[in-house]
Amino acid sequence: MIKDLIYDNFCIPAILEKWPDAKITDASDYIHEGRFELEIDIEEDEFYPFAIREGFALSCFVFNMWTMDNNKENKEKVWRWLKELDKIVDYAQQQKEE
Repeated sequence: MIKDLIYDNFCIPAILEKWPDAKITDASDYIHEGRFELEIDIEEDEFYPFAIREGFALSCFVFNMWTMDNNKENKEKVWRWLKELDKIVDYAQQQKEE
């Protein structure tokens, strides 16, 4: 289960298109406007690579905490997801060159 705070609402349509059952709740307050809470019954290995590809991973609170965390397991997750993105970009560039 993914439960995260996301600090930008531009990604809501992409999330709902991919996961129509996602629960999105306004979590704005007097300091954070445009913040929402996201709950989706999927694994983090499915959501965060999607967030990276779609360009909103840095708007995800949990993802940002993992990038700053000294926990080896969390850092390895983030690096694995970023390496997956590199493979996708490399493949797209190869296809463009052919």
